Amino acid sequence: MRTQPTDTLTEDKFWQIIETSLKTNNNLYPTLDEQQEVLVSELKNLSIKEIVAYECIFGDLENKAYRQDLWAVAYIVMGGCSDDGFMDFRNWLITRGRDVFYKALENVDSLCLEFNKIQEEDIPSWEEASYLPIHVIEEEFKKDFDEEATKCNFEYSSHKWDLRQKGEKSVSEKKLTESEK
Repeated sequence: MRTQPTDTLTEDKFWQIIETSLKTNNNLYPTLDEQQEVLVSELKNLSIKEIVAYECIFGDLENKAYRQDLWAVAYIVMGGCSDDGFMDFRNWLITRGRDVFYKALENVDSLCLEFNKIQEEDIPSWEEASYLPIHVIEEEFKKDFDEEATKCNFEYSSHKWDLRQKGEKSVSEKKLTESEK
């Protein structure tokens, strides 16, 4: 039976990891490089199953933020925004923390003040953020992320990589069933 990623890593714990990575000694956000260093350090303290759950929660939040009003903000702020650019914007939005994320879902104008907190060398876009869990598992644990994710057997309610219809078996599940015949 599949379990929810939040049974392994709560959404509160997910946001706590993000909040830890945002701490600075001033009113600005840390640079993305500084934040990445802290996020990687925090992820290394988790089990592989918790890291996979973190990635699943991140993906679910990306999907929640896939909205026209947020895309319009990204387009205006960055002077254009492709579909990849919008994914990177949503990564950045998630990594601003729970309050900023959920306020933006309620009212995109709430982001106006957030843009003033960005370091001069950064923009509201962060492609690498969604790959951090994969890199930690593969580089620190020397394991294949996809194999580890399969072992976790999480229910991917709205995860971007689970395109199966409800009840449909994965390719590996189909092969296993066929081999049992």
